[in-house]
Amino acid sequence: MTRIELAQALTDYATEDLGTAKREGDVAIAETNRGCISVACERWTGLFSIRSTGGDVLLNVSHAVAHAFIVDSYDVSAVEITD
Repeated sequence: MTRIELAQALTDYATEDLGTAKREGDVAIAETNRGCISVACERWTGLFSIRSTGGDVLLNVSHAVAHAFIVDSYDVSAVEITD
């Protein structure tokens, strides 16, 4: 996988995960550099609350900041980069 392909895949995954949080109220994401994280969307404000496995709030942020945080959180250590 090239770096460009990896970046696109991570962007797509984060978009999907945030969409699920927005539709369903929350989503758990495993396989991150921070362990399992939970992402919840506050319906009234549209802010995303990101929590660690222990329930500690890591962030309460906008969609754009949550998206960037999640992209950076995915564990890609097993991905072989070919370029």
